[in-house]
Amino acid sequence: MTVAIPDGLEAGGIPGGVTIRRAGVEQTRRLYELTLTAAGGASPIRLDRAHGTGTDAIRYGLTQEDGGSGGDAVTLIAERRCGMLPLRLRLDTQVEENGTVDPAPLLAMLAGARCSPSAGRMSGTG
Repeated sequence: MTVAIPDGLEAGGIPGGVTIRRAGVEQTRRLYELTLTAAGGASPIRLDRAHGTGTDAIRYGLTQEDGGSGGDAVTLIAERRCGMLPLRLRLDTQVEENGTVDPAPLLAMLAGARCSPSAGRMSGTG
């Protein structure tokens, strides 16, 4: 599988997928991490929203909870089929009080992910 990594983000391999982070996020107190994996089991949050239709449909959900000094904790999970693979994109981040996460760029990233039935690995491209 191949996914385009937006400018300002860097990708690394993890078992069964790719992790994507802001460059230099380790030096901040605000979490921003994406993971793209072949989904296994039920989503930990309710996927009660939809983007697209038919075979291009993406289901997604978003939760936001009061956080600490880095802001409110936000989790966004989106899923779609890619051949036989169920792909899951998960964002864990923090936003300022009353802030929001725009799901559009993340849904576009997931929609643009390409996979091959014979592919045994995932990779990121800039």
